[in-house]
Amino acid sequence: MTTALNIKGEELPVEILEKLNATPFHTFKITPATEIEYDDEGNPMPPEECFSDELIKAVEESERDIKEGRFQTFDSVDEMFEELNK
Repeated sequence: MTTALNIKGEELPVEILEKLNATPFHTFKITPATEIEYDDEGNPMPPEECFSDELIKAVEESERDIKEGRFQTFDSVDEMFEELNK
């Protein structure tokens, strides 16, 4: 569950609005940093509700294919193209 804060631009200092290129009429959704998930490389991940059902299904199918050995790995992009051009 995500606890997000909705803040009106009019509640923010003018300096912050200028940095955000925003006006007092904008509304901002703020997610506390403690609730943001990060990937293995330290990049922020979008919340789960942003993923479509189709994407989730495709990822699950891909993971199943990998587990069942229906994939091929290559050491380089050149090696991949060589195989594709055979």
